[in-house]
Amino acid sequence: MPRSIKLFLVAIFGVVLVVMYLEYTAPKPLDWTPDYSRNSNLPLGTQVFFEQLENNQQINLKLNNRPPIESLGEDSINLNQNFIFINNYLPFSGTELDSLLNWVSSGKQAFVSTYYAQTLFDSLGLKTTNLVLNDRINYKPEFQLYNDKRATSVLSKFNKARNYYHHFKELDTLNTVVLGYMQPENSANQKQVNFVKVNYGQGEFFVHLAPEIFSNYFILDKANSDYTTQVLSYLDFENPLVWDAYYKTGRERISSPLYYLLTTPSLKWAYYTLLVCLVLFIIFEGKRKQKPIKVVKPLQNKSYEYVQTISGMYLDKKAHHKMALKMIDLFLAKVRQDFHLQTQDINTQFISQLAHKLNVNKDEVTAFMKKIDRIKRQNHLTKSELIELEQEISKLLNHG
Repeated sequence: MPRSIKLFLVAIFGVVLVVMYLEYTAPKPLDWTPDYSRNSNLPLGTQVFFEQLENNQQINLKLNNRPPIESLGEDSINLNQNFIFINNYLPFSGTELDSLLNWVSSGKQAFVSTYYAQTLFDSLGLKTTNLVLNDRINYKPEFQLYNDKRATSVLSKFNKARNYYHHFKELDTLNTVVLGYMQPENSANQKQVNFVKVNYGQGEFFVHLAPEIFSNYFILDKANSDYTTQVLSYLDFENPLVWDAYYKTGRERISSPLYYLLTTPSLKWAYYTLLVCLVLFIIFEGKRKQKPIKVVKPLQNKSYEYVQTISGMYLDKKAHHKMALKMIDLFLAKVRQDFHLQTQDINTQFISQLAHKLNVNKDEVTAFMKKIDRIKRQNHLTKSELIELEQEISKLLNHG
């Protein structure tokens, strides 16, 4: 191996080692990607919340990985169960939204926590907006529950500052009950409605505009546990609770195998180790001398020359009958190979199948097969009859 290539490979090996060291020693920043999937341990994943639901003996939790439209059809109307949707956006399609509305209207409950679900909000008479504060000052949002019947007030805080918040600006007051508010901490802004119940037909929608209250980051703060519990307590847990696992941003994040490889720590280090081993293998294996391999020329196809020789021999001897038999054998071999038909028994079924394969009239094939049979039984054949046979074979095969 040339010295320049060796130096190049050593340099690559050194770069890989440096990258691995920097990756290993660098502080790991929090990934604030909105995930909301049940298996995610990111700050905005819902692994902790989902496990709490699973471990709650009073909740019969079910998992739905399919599009909601497949679970909310006419067959499910008679099932007593409630749905929970948690994600940063919920793009319900027209048909899917109709199924959800009909399903809730029949006496079910649906809990929806999201920033954006425009088609659903429009159907429920809800309008939302963003409260944008000074872009140079970030405030931590405070959430408050209020319910006159329970005479309780629960205050909680998402301990990550930002300068914009989602809240309702218009409600259908005839069918909507306010259940909770949001207010930026230490700001002069009034508290804004962000949690409502909407009566729809015989059922109910619960709509919350802060899906982060179900995130790992929020729930692991002990001061927030009561808030999340009471938000969910409005649901009727006598019926099974169906967790929507389809509309999850985290479900869409794996865009390629390499992305998944590099975002999973154990797989990432295995990948780097493989690269190092590959470089070492190239360096040390490159020293071995390989014997030259003799080039072996492939055998030439002499079939055409062979056929010319045999046919010339038959023509010289005027063995027209033998040549005709060879032509018949080749024709039948082609039928077996190209059309997958057995030629041992030339019967009515065979003739019908061959006529279909060749796309010719059945009578034409019948006449040709009789001619073949006649040639086989006779001992002599003229040159003109041989030419006629060749023309008929060509006509049949070219037509098919």
